[in-house]
Amino acid sequence: MASFSEKLIFFQSPKLYNTAGWATGNFTVNLNTPLQRYCSVIKSRQELRENQAYLLQILEAERKAKLQYLQQTDELEAEIVKLKNELNALSPAKPTKTP
Repeated sequence: MASFSEKLIFFQSPKLYNTAGWATGNFTVNLNTPLQRYCSVIKSRQELRENQAYLLQILEAERKAKLQYLQQTDELEAEIVKLKNELNALSPAKPTKTP
């Protein structure tokens, strides 16, 4: 694992990094020092993690809702079959036509 000073040397290398700035959103941020760039990366990573956690919560809620709808659909299908059977049992037998 590289030490912190080795990481700073990497960030200071003009060949490996564009010091003009990054385009973020609708504006350009000029990050002059390696520490500012590093802090920006850490902040972006934290925002991404928070966004991921939020999206996972939404996904879990949607999965639970889907399961509830599937259970409700199964219960309603069973109720329909039961009511059809009751209707057939209560209705008088249909006379069959004999030729």
